[in-house]
Amino acid sequence: MTGIRNGVGVKLLTDSPFLIHVHCIAHRVALASQDAANLSKKIADYRKTLNEVYKFYEYSATRYNRLCNLSKELSDTEFSTVKQPSTVRWLSLGRAVKSTKLNWPALVMEVEEEAADRKNAVAAGLQKILKTYSFIATTYMLSDVLPCMEKLITVFQRETLNLSMIRPMVNSTIETLEALLTAKGENESEFNRIFDETAVNTEGFRGVTLTYADERSRTSFETVRNNFILDLVTSLKTRFPEDSLNVLNSLDIVLNPARYPNARNELDVFGGDSLNILMDFFCKDIQDSDVIIDGARATRDFSHFKRVLFGLGTKSLEDTCQTIISDFFPDF
Repeated sequence: MTGIRNGVGVKLLTDSPFLIHVHCIAHRVALASQDAANLSKKIADYRKTLNEVYKFYEYSATRYNRLCNLSKELSDTEFSTVKQPSTVRWLSLGRAVKSTKLNWPALVMEVEEEAADRKNAVAAGLQKILKTYSFIATTYMLSDVLPCMEKLITVFQRETLNLSMIRPMVNSTIETLEALLTAKGENESEFNRIFDETAVNTEGFRGVTLTYADERSRTSFETVRNNFILDLVTSLKTRFPEDSLNVLNSLDIVLNPARYPNARNELDVFGGDSLNILMDFFCKDIQDSDVIIDGARATRDFSHFKRVLFGLGTKSLEDTCQTIISDFFPDF
Protein backbone atom coordinates (compact mmCIF):
# COMPACT_ATOMS: atom_id res chain seq x y z
CA MET A 1 0.00 0.00 0.00
CA THR A 2 2.74 2.47 0.88
CA GLY A 3 5.71 1.06 -0.99
CA ILE A 4 8.40 3.61 -1.76
CA ARG A 5 8.32 2.80 -5.49
CA ASN A 6 4.83 1.67 -6.43
CA GLY A 7 2.63 2.17 -3.38
CA VAL A 8 -0.68 4.02 -3.30
CA GLY A 9 0.97 7.01 -1.64
CA VAL A 10 3.56 7.25 -4.41
CA LYS A 11 0.84 7.08 -7.09
CA LEU A 12 -1.19 9.81 -5.36
CA LEU A 13 1.89 12.03 -5.29
CA THR A 14 1.66 12.16 -9.09
CA ASP A 15 -1.60 14.10 -8.78
CA SER A 16 -0.83 15.83 -5.49
CA PRO A 17 2.93 16.39 -5.08
CA PHE A 18 2.47 18.05 -1.67
CA LEU A 19 0.67 15.08 -0.19
CA ILE A 20 2.03 13.72 3.09
CA HIS A 21 1.13 10.05 3.10
CA VAL A 22 1.36 8.54 6.56
CA HIS A 23 1.47 4.78 6.83
CA CYS A 24 -0.36 3.28 9.81
CA ILE A 25 1.96 4.31 12.64
CA ALA A 26 1.56 1.10 14.63
CA HIS A 27 2.24 -0.95 11.51
CA ARG A 28 5.36 1.11 10.82
CA VAL A 29 6.73 0.16 14.23
CA ALA A 30 6.00 -3.52 13.62
CA LEU A 31 7.63 -3.35 10.19
CA ALA A 32 10.69 -1.63 11.64
CA SER A 33 11.05 -4.49 14.10
CA GLN A 34 10.59 -7.04 11.36
CA ASP A 35 13.14 -5.28 9.15
CA ALA A 36 15.77 -5.59 11.87
CA ALA A 37 14.91 -9.23 12.57
CA ASN A 38 15.11 -10.15 8.90
CA LEU A 39 18.61 -8.68 8.70
CA SER A 40 19.80 -10.98 11.48
CA LYS A 41 19.77 -14.72 10.78
CA LYS A 42 20.35 -15.44 14.47
CA ILE A 43 17.25 -13.49 15.50
CA ALA A 44 15.21 -15.09 12.72
CA ASP A 45 16.39 -18.54 13.85
CA TYR A 46 15.54 -17.66 17.44
CA ARG A 47 11.98 -16.84 16.44
CA LYS A 48 11.72 -20.12 14.53
CA THR A 49 12.86 -21.99 17.63
CA LEU A 50 10.16 -20.37 19.76
CA ASN A 51 7.62 -21.35 17.13
CA GLU A 52 8.87 -24.95 17.23
CA VAL A 53 8.56 -24.95 21.03
CA TYR A 54 5.01 -23.66 20.75
CA LYS A 55 4.00 -26.35 18.24
CA PHE A 56 5.73 -29.07 20.26
CA TYR A 57 3.52 -28.39 23.29
CA GLU A 58 0.40 -26.98 21.66
CA TYR A 59 -0.25 -30.22 19.81
CA SER A 60 0.18 -32.48 22.85
CA ALA A 61 -1.87 -31.97 26.00
CA THR A 62 0.20 -34.62 27.78
CA ARG A 63 3.48 -32.81 27.14
CA TYR A 64 1.92 -29.48 28.02
CA ASN A 65 0.69 -30.78 31.38
CA ARG A 66 4.10 -32.26 32.16
CA LEU A 67 5.73 -28.92 31.36
CA CYS A 68 3.21 -27.04 33.50
CA ASN A 69 3.71 -29.33 36.51
CA LEU A 70 7.49 -29.26 36.15
CA SER A 71 7.52 -25.47 35.94
CA LYS A 72 5.50 -25.21 39.14
CA GLU A 73 7.94 -27.51 40.92
CA LEU A 74 10.98 -25.53 39.79
CA SER A 75 9.64 -22.01 40.26
CA ASP A 76 7.78 -19.96 42.84
CA THR A 77 6.01 -18.03 40.08
CA GLU A 78 2.91 -19.06 38.18
CA PHE A 79 3.42 -21.11 35.03
CA SER A 80 3.36 -18.88 31.95
CA THR A 81 1.49 -20.43 29.04
CA VAL A 82 3.62 -21.08 25.96
CA LYS A 83 3.03 -18.34 23.39
CA GLN A 84 3.36 -18.41 19.62
CA PRO A 85 5.48 -15.71 17.95
CA SER A 86 3.26 -14.69 15.04
CA THR A 87 5.04 -14.04 11.75
CA VAL A 88 2.43 -11.42 10.82
CA ARG A 89 2.44 -9.47 14.08
CA TRP A 90 6.14 -9.55 14.78
CA LEU A 91 5.85 -7.91 18.18
CA SER A 92 3.91 -10.93 19.45
CA LEU A 93 7.44 -12.24 19.89
CA GLY A 94 7.50 -10.20 23.10
CA ARG A 95 4.88 -12.41 24.76
CA ALA A 96 6.68 -15.55 23.59
CA VAL A 97 10.00 -14.25 24.93
CA LYS A 98 8.49 -13.44 28.32
CA SER A 99 6.97 -16.91 28.57
CA THR A 100 10.23 -18.57 27.52
CA LYS A 101 12.27 -16.60 30.05
CA LEU A 102 9.98 -17.65 32.90
CA ASN A 103 9.65 -21.30 31.86
CA TRP A 104 13.17 -21.88 30.51
CA PRO A 105 14.56 -24.30 33.16
CA ALA A 106 11.40 -26.40 32.96
CA LEU A 107 11.48 -26.30 29.15
CA VAL A 108 15.06 -27.59 29.09
CA MET A 109 14.34 -30.36 31.59
CA GLU A 110 11.13 -31.44 29.87
CA VAL A 111 12.63 -31.70 26.37
CA GLU A 112 15.59 -33.59 27.85
CA GLU A 113 13.16 -36.14 29.28
CA GLU A 114 11.27 -36.32 25.99
CA ALA A 115 14.51 -36.92 24.12
CA ALA A 116 16.01 -39.45 26.55
CA ASP A 117 12.97 -41.41 27.73
CA ARG A 118 10.72 -41.21 24.68
CA LYS A 119 13.35 -40.92 21.95
CA ASN A 120 11.62 -37.88 20.48
CA ALA A 121 13.77 -36.46 17.68
CA VAL A 122 12.16 -33.00 17.79
CA ALA A 123 12.82 -32.78 21.52
CA ALA A 124 16.44 -33.79 20.96
CA GLY A 125 16.86 -30.95 18.49
CA LEU A 126 15.17 -28.41 20.75
CA GLN A 127 17.27 -29.54 23.70
CA LYS A 128 20.49 -28.71 21.87
CA ILE A 129 19.28 -25.21 21.01
CA LEU A 130 17.62 -24.28 24.30
CA LYS A 131 20.77 -25.05 26.31
CA THR A 132 23.07 -22.83 24.26
CA TYR A 133 24.45 -19.61 25.68
CA SER A 134 23.24 -17.63 22.66
CA PHE A 135 19.63 -18.78 23.04
CA ILE A 136 19.17 -17.78 26.67
CA ALA A 137 21.28 -14.64 26.22
CA THR A 138 19.06 -13.62 23.31
CA THR A 139 15.99 -14.23 25.48
CA TYR A 140 17.24 -11.83 28.13
CA MET A 141 18.41 -9.28 25.56
CA LEU A 142 15.01 -9.23 23.84
CA SER A 143 13.36 -8.89 27.24
CA ASP A 144 14.93 -5.41 27.33
CA VAL A 145 14.54 -4.47 23.66
CA LEU A 146 10.99 -5.57 22.87
CA PRO A 147 9.18 -3.66 25.65
CA CYS A 148 10.53 -0.42 24.12
CA MET A 149 8.88 -1.29 20.83
CA GLU A 150 5.70 -2.57 22.48
CA LYS A 151 5.26 0.68 24.40
CA LEU A 152 5.67 2.65 21.18
CA ILE A 153 3.13 0.58 19.28
CA THR A 154 0.64 0.71 22.18
CA VAL A 155 0.70 4.51 22.15
CA PHE A 156 0.07 4.55 18.41
CA GLN A 157 -2.87 2.17 18.64
CA ARG A 158 -4.99 4.64 20.57
CA GLU A 159 -8.25 5.62 18.92
CA THR A 160 -7.26 9.29 18.87
CA LEU A 161 -3.59 10.09 18.34
CA ASN A 162 -2.10 13.49 18.97
CA LEU A 163 0.29 14.21 16.09
CA SER A 164 2.61 15.93 18.53
CA MET A 165 3.28 12.58 20.23
CA ILE A 166 4.77 10.91 17.17
CA ARG A 167 8.19 12.55 17.07
CA PRO A 168 8.99 12.50 20.82
CA MET A 169 7.82 8.89 21.16
CA VAL A 170 9.84 7.69 18.17
CA ASN A 171 12.93 9.67 19.16
CA SER A 172 12.78 8.56 22.79
CA THR A 173 12.52 4.94 21.67
CA ILE A 174 15.54 5.37 19.40
CA GLU A 175 17.51 6.97 22.24
CA THR A 176 16.57 4.15 24.62
CA LEU A 177 17.72 1.54 22.12
CA GLU A 178 20.96 3.41 21.45
CA ALA A 179 21.60 3.51 25.20
CA LEU A 180 21.45 -0.30 25.24
CA LEU A 181 24.51 -0.31 22.98
CA THR A 182 26.64 1.20 25.74
CA ALA A 183 24.94 -0.18 28.85
CA LYS A 184 23.03 -3.43 29.29
CA GLY A 185 19.36 -3.26 30.22
CA GLU A 186 17.86 -4.62 33.42
CA ASN A 187 17.28 -8.15 32.13
CA GLU A 188 20.65 -8.53 30.42
CA SER A 189 22.39 -7.20 33.51
CA GLU A 190 20.58 -9.84 35.55
CA PHE A 191 21.62 -12.51 33.06
CA ASN A 192 25.29 -11.49 33.17
CA ARG A 193 25.28 -11.34 36.96
CA ILE A 194 23.78 -14.82 37.35
CA PHE A 195 26.02 -16.23 34.62
CA ASP A 196 29.16 -14.85 36.27
CA GLU A 197 28.11 -16.16 39.68
CA THR A 198 27.28 -19.64 38.42
CA ALA A 199 30.47 -19.78 36.36
CA VAL A 200 32.38 -19.59 39.64
CA ASN A 201 30.42 -22.18 41.62
CA THR A 202 29.62 -24.42 38.59
CA GLU A 203 25.94 -24.70 39.52
CA GLY A 204 24.84 -23.90 35.99
CA PHE A 205 22.70 -20.98 34.87
CA ARG A 206 19.38 -21.36 36.72
CA GLY A 207 20.33 -24.99 37.25
CA VAL A 208 21.19 -25.67 33.60
CA THR A 209 24.70 -26.19 32.26
CA LEU A 210 24.97 -24.01 29.17
CA THR A 211 26.66 -25.17 26.00
CA TYR A 212 28.77 -23.02 23.68
CA ALA A 213 29.43 -20.62 26.54
CA ASP A 214 33.13 -20.10 25.83
CA GLU A 215 34.58 -16.64 25.33
CA ARG A 216 34.47 -16.88 21.55
CA SER A 217 30.76 -17.76 21.57
CA ARG A 218 29.99 -14.94 23.99
CA THR A 219 31.87 -12.47 21.80
CA SER A 220 29.94 -13.70 18.77
CA PHE A 221 26.67 -13.13 20.61
CA GLU A 222 27.69 -9.57 21.50
CA THR A 223 28.28 -8.85 17.82
CA VAL A 224 24.87 -10.24 16.84
CA ARG A 225 23.21 -8.35 19.69
CA ASN A 226 24.73 -4.98 18.81
CA ASN A 227 24.06 -5.39 15.10
CA PHE A 228 20.42 -6.24 15.78
CA ILE A 229 19.91 -3.15 17.92
CA LEU A 230 21.69 -0.97 15.36
CA ASP A 231 19.52 -2.40 12.58
CA LEU A 232 16.42 -1.71 14.67
CA VAL A 233 17.47 1.91 15.22
CA THR A 234 18.26 2.34 11.52
CA SER A 235 14.92 0.87 10.50
CA LEU A 236 13.02 3.18 12.85
CA LYS A 237 14.84 6.19 11.42
CA THR A 238 14.10 5.02 7.88
CA ARG A 239 10.41 4.43 8.49
CA PHE A 240 10.03 7.65 10.52
CA PRO A 241 12.19 10.18 8.62
CA GLU A 242 12.88 13.36 10.58
CA ASP A 243 11.63 15.71 7.85
CA SER A 244 8.20 14.04 7.78
CA LEU A 245 8.03 14.09 11.58
CA ASN A 246 8.84 17.81 11.54
CA VAL A 247 6.06 18.60 9.06
CA LEU A 248 3.48 16.56 11.01
CA ASN A 249 4.51 18.17 14.28
CA SER A 250 4.38 21.64 12.74
CA LEU A 251 0.89 21.00 11.37
CA ASP A 252 -0.23 20.03 14.84
CA ILE A 253 1.32 23.13 16.41
CA VAL A 254 -0.27 25.51 13.90
CA LEU A 255 -3.70 23.87 13.65
CA ASN A 256 -4.32 22.39 17.08
CA PRO A 257 -5.73 24.83 19.69
CA ALA A 258 -4.64 22.45 22.45
CA ARG A 259 -1.02 23.31 21.59
CA TYR A 260 -1.62 27.06 21.87
CA PRO A 261 -0.42 29.12 24.87
CA ASN A 262 -2.85 29.86 27.68
CA ALA A 263 -2.34 33.63 27.56
CA ARG A 264 -3.47 35.71 24.58
CA ASN A 265 -0.45 38.02 24.91
CA GLU A 266 1.84 35.07 24.10
CA LEU A 267 0.28 34.52 20.67
CA ASP A 268 2.49 37.01 18.84
CA VAL A 269 5.63 34.89 19.26
CA PHE A 270 3.90 31.52 19.00
CA GLY A 271 4.24 29.15 16.04
CA GLY A 272 6.53 31.16 13.78
CA ASP A 273 9.13 28.42 13.39
CA SER A 274 6.44 25.83 12.68
CA LEU A 275 4.84 28.05 10.04
CA ASN A 276 8.23 28.41 8.34
CA ILE A 277 8.66 24.62 8.24
CA LEU A 278 5.23 24.26 6.63
CA MET A 279 5.95 26.98 4.08
CA ASP A 280 9.30 25.40 3.21
CA PHE A 281 7.46 22.16 2.48
CA PHE A 282 4.25 23.37 0.85
CA CYS A 283 5.65 26.41 -0.96
CA LYS A 284 8.45 24.59 -2.73
CA ASP A 285 8.49 24.74 -6.50
CA ILE A 286 7.56 21.40 -8.04
CA GLN A 287 7.47 21.07 -11.82
CA ASP A 288 3.96 21.17 -13.35
CA SER A 289 2.39 21.82 -9.95
CA ASP A 290 0.74 24.88 -8.49
CA VAL A 291 2.08 26.06 -5.16
CA ILE A 292 -0.74 25.36 -2.72
CA ILE A 293 0.26 27.91 -0.07
CA ASP A 294 0.71 31.60 -0.72
CA GLY A 295 3.68 32.26 1.53
CA ALA A 296 3.14 36.01 1.69
CA ARG A 297 -0.51 35.62 2.60
CA ALA A 298 0.23 32.90 5.15
CA THR A 299 2.69 35.18 6.91
CA ARG A 300 0.33 38.14 6.73
CA ASP A 301 -2.75 36.27 7.99
CA PHE A 302 -1.04 34.14 10.62
CA SER A 303 -1.60 36.61 13.44
CA HIS A 304 -5.36 36.73 12.75
CA PHE A 305 -5.46 32.99 12.21
CA LYS A 306 -3.86 32.29 15.59
CA ARG A 307 -6.38 34.47 17.39
CA VAL A 308 -9.26 32.67 15.71
CA LEU A 309 -7.91 29.31 16.83
CA PHE A 310 -7.19 30.64 20.30
CA GLY A 311 -10.83 31.62 20.56
CA LEU A 312 -11.98 28.14 19.56
CA GLY A 313 -10.70 26.74 22.84
CA THR A 314 -9.84 23.06 23.21
CA LYS A 315 -11.54 21.58 20.16
CA SER A 316 -9.90 18.53 18.63
CA LEU A 317 -7.59 18.94 15.66
CA GLU A 318 -10.19 17.34 13.38
CA ASP A 319 -13.01 19.60 14.57
CA THR A 320 -10.77 22.65 14.34
CA CYS A 321 -9.87 21.97 10.71
CA GLN A 322 -13.53 21.53 9.78
CA THR A 323 -14.49 24.77 11.55
CA ILE A 324 -11.66 26.74 9.94
CA ILE A 325 -12.61 25.65 6.43
CA SER A 326 -16.39 25.91 6.78
CA ASP A 327 -16.76 29.02 8.94
CA PHE A 328 -13.69 31.23 9.06
CA PHE A 329 -11.44 30.62 6.06
CA PRO A 330 -13.50 29.03 3.25
CA ASP A 331 -10.61 29.57 0.84
CA PHE A 332 -8.16 28.01 3.30
